[in-house]
Amino acid sequence: MGVFQTSLLLCLLSGFLHLHEAAGDAWGVNYEQLLVTATEEAEVELPCRFWFPSGEGNVSRVRWTRDGTAATADNIVYSSTSTGVAVTYRWRTSLSRDLSSGSCVLKIKNVAVSDATTYYFRFELETQEYTGTPGVQLRVICGAGLTVAFASYGHSLGVREGDRALLPCAFCFSWGRRDYSVQGYWLINNAFDETRTENIVYSSVRNTSHIAEYRGRVALVGSLSSGSCSLEIRDAMKRDSMTYFFRANVDHRTKLIEKSGITITVFNRSFTPDIEGSKRLIEKAGTRATLNCRTTNSQQADNFKWWKYRSDGQYESLFERRSLLTLEAVAVTDVGWYGCEVTSPNTNSKYSWTELQVFSFPPAQSELRATVPATLGCSVDAVVPMDSVTVRWLLVDAVKWTNSSGQTKFNTWTNSTSPSQSPADGTFTVTSWLSFTPSAEDHGRRCRCEASGGDLASTMVQEFILDVKYAPVVVNLSQDETCGGGSDLCILCEVKANPRATITWRTVGSDASEWNQTQRGDGTLTRSSVVMNRSQEQIVTCVAANEVGETEAVFDIQGGAGTGCWCVLSLLAPVVAWMAVGLCLLLLLWRGAGEGGAGVHDKARSVHGTDTEGIRIKVATPPTDLRSSLD
Repeated sequence: MGVFQTSLLLCLLSGFLHLHEAAGDAWGVNYEQLLVTATEEAEVELPCRFWFPSGEGNVSRVRWTRDGTAATADNIVYSSTSTGVAVTYRWRTSLSRDLSSGSCVLKIKNVAVSDATTYYFRFELETQEYTGTPGVQLRVICGAGLTVAFASYGHSLGVREGDRALLPCAFCFSWGRRDYSVQGYWLINNAFDETRTENIVYSSVRNTSHIAEYRGRVALVGSLSSGSCSLEIRDAMKRDSMTYFFRANVDHRTKLIEKSGITITVFNRSFTPDIEGSKRLIEKAGTRATLNCRTTNSQQADNFKWWKYRSDGQYESLFERRSLLTLEAVAVTDVGWYGCEVTSPNTNSKYSWTELQVFSFPPAQSELRATVPATLGCSVDAVVPMDSVTVRWLLVDAVKWTNSSGQTKFNTWTNSTSPSQSPADGTFTVTSWLSFTPSAEDHGRRCRCEASGGDLASTMVQEFILDVKYAPVVVNLSQDETCGGGSDLCILCEVKANPRATITWRTVGSDASEWNQTQRGDGTLTRSSVVMNRSQEQIVTCVAANEVGETEAVFDIQGGAGTGCWCVLSLLAPVVAWMAVGLCLLLLLWRGAGEGGAGVHDKARSVHGTDTEGIRIKVATPPTDLRSSLD
């Protein structure tokens, strides 16, 4: 009967929860267990389900916090979008199931003694947010061979006057038994005497302070029975600035003492300095970042101090004493929170914060060559979680590759993304490598890398102007109508190349006359013209060369025949060149007999690199009767 009643009760409770969630008119979080036990260095899951009224929109962000429901810079243990996760939890926390199912189970890897505390789940919609209480406690069992262990912190905290100061603290036992008697004390010096209470800031025996100034402002966060001994000091005062120590008496025999202590610095305030613009700055690595600490118009400040909250939990005092803090050539090591302390005449000071994020891009490949595979790189630093950033590659304005869902690939453009973890703070640097084979037509085009999503305040953009080196390409070899006349024939040679080509002329034939040329370059295009005697049969060669290669275009002048030919060659070997010239002459004889020397010409076809395809053209030389009239 007892089993039946228990099963029935569980069924009713399950049905109630199911109906409550399905009703669609309530907000809620169900932790299922209020106390979870985990072994040090193991993996643990904190059970959780959530629901909210239908029609409220979609969930925009979820967070897990510790030691309280408010999300602060040092108590966020998981965030679906933010890089503001506490350093000690980065890379160790994740959601083990899909949010769409209503699951919010938190997974913590490599559990540490310091993880022993109370955790809270919070979800945010577009207009509202909800945090589930009373939270779930995590108790940590010491590793093998340990009877008692303490999570030593030994760092300092900085808080503003009137804010909440949280002193993190945790310990563990070999929990073979569960009925330990634990008494906890927080002291303002490292000496404990039960007969003298003037240094006891908090006592779990009295659940209050023995010091009048702290009464009503101090409390334990979490439970000593679960190994959590964090102390909360509300409404922080300037005189709270000192070092605090924790001591535990276990079964009235074992004395557990934390010797390094935690130092609190409380910054006074009387007015609110305003950080100009957004409280998050995103700068490209290597550029200058400027943080502006600006007071309200009604106040005049005469002293500024800048601090940096480092990833190891320490506060670093900076040398700047003006309202502007300038960081030259910022690097990933500059990422973090920066505090500004402002003091005005005859008043106290106020502390305010801004966050600096830095992103960088690896340098582009120093040299691109046509038809040779190349790689471009694009990186974003301080990414958490690893897959929260979307990277797109665009050529001109056409998307070539993206790592978002439904990714696309065009032609030979491919991508590989390689995340690497920073051991200092647990964030990731996500690098996207784009591999492609450039062509001559790609020279001068704009290639763009875009990174968006995650906690990036805006889309980060890096542009590359492709500098593709390629051998000369003859785009035109023809009669130049702007010069010559009479017995003079002006020949124009136009060549595209990168770097710009140098053009020289060679002539083969009897009585080759002197010739002049003018050469000018505009970007990759080089134009050169030469004046020849049209009455003589001769072969004129336009030779274009740069550091990548050399190309020849051969123009044949048939004296009096009224026809001509030009062929594009590469200097593979002299024999090949002369064989092509011979073929060109044979074609001229055949075309001249069939067409009678009409005076028109065709535009040349482009030839890349070492391509030896011949191109024929009719020379615009006038018929014999017309030449006589010109003479």
